Amino acid sequence: MDLSRSESPIPTENMESRLAGLESKLASQEAKNEQVLDALNTMLRLLATMTQNQQTALPQTRPAPTTVLQAKIDLKPSPPPNFDGDRHRGKGFINACQAYFRLRPDQISDKQTKIQWAMTYMNQGQAQKWANRVYHWEAIPANVGSPHFVDWDNFHSRFRTEFSPLHSDAVATNKLEGTSYFQSCRTVDDYLDEFQDLISDSGYSDPKTIVVKFRRGLNPLIVDAVATMASGRPDDLDPEAWYEAAICFDQNQAANAAFRSAHFVAPQPRTTAPPPAPALRNFPPANRLPTRFAHTTPTPGNPVPMDVDAARRAANKVQPKCFRCGRAGHFIKDCPQPMDVRSMNREELDIWMEQMSARMDEINLVTPSEETGILSELPNQDFPTGSR
Repeated sequence: MDLSRSESPIPTENMESRLAGLESKLASQEAKNEQVLDALNTMLRLLATMTQNQQTALPQTRPAPTTVLQAKIDLKPSPPPNFDGDRHRGKGFINACQAYFRLRPDQISDKQTKIQWAMTYMNQGQAQKWANRVYHWEAIPANVGSPHFVDWDNFHSRFRTEFSPLHSDAVATNKLEGTSYFQSCRTVDDYLDEFQDLISDSGYSDPKTIVVKFRRGLNPLIVDAVATMASGRPDDLDPEAWYEAAICFDQNQAANAAFRSAHFVAPQPRTTAPPPAPALRNFPPANRLPTRFAHTTPTPGNPVPMDVDAARRAANKVQPKCFRCGRAGHFIKDCPQPMDVRSMNREELDIWMEQMSARMDEINLVTPSEETGILSELPNQDFPTGSR
């Protein structure tokens, strides 16, 4: 099928009229574009003029960029300490290096410069040996021009492998499974510091597990107080809320204890002496009959004679004795002792009975051969004042 034959040709007059219409439209559009451009140029000139007038009329208040750069340069952070390869200090050394990089990004920005700068502080012990091995590897002709570490992250990973505590995650996990990390007599702040280090080393990330471990090692009184709060009880999936509640309760307890100790009045010691004990008089013991025979214990070969006359004569020779004080030479009406046992009060009687008991104990401790001499001296002795 021939398509060229089916299409009808366009008349020449119609094409010329269309072209004339398009040319007129383009001319009008160009005129409008020129007007818009003139208006924009006029506005730009006005804005430039206004900006110049403001700069000449008002002082410059915005600080120059050089001032901000100068402030950053004046900041002098502390460099990291010298590192000797101690595994317990490796984490602190890397943290000090990274803090210095953040504070002085204008001074140390290249990756390899960061690595070389950090290795300059590894100048002691095992760390120095490790740095020497790195430098030796880079000095080999086959490795010249290629750094040992790709970037800082690569250096950080290798450093952590060499100078971090061995199996720290396993050690922390085993400690959290035991009871050695419990709070005991420590404050919540001290307990929380150790607990957070153990959680970080163990790699625990489940909030429910962290809360359970924290509650398990916390003081039971604090756990009960926080878990039974009427309002504002922390959620079991929010470890930070549990930390804050435990610290708040511990601080409230300390403040309350300080308040009570400040207002507690201690009992004052006795400054007045007790009243003196009443003066007691010495009373002689009851008089005993004198020994009338040479021996008092009869035996089959040594009987006691019935010397009635000798006993009567000895009785007649006995001088009269006072019934109040028991001393010979006077009667009761002439006794110089102004009082007797019946006129004593209860305290004087107790003291006197103690004196008598002590004297009887002394007599019972002596042998029968010494008893005669002691009994003969009893009427002429006085008891000391006061209890023994």
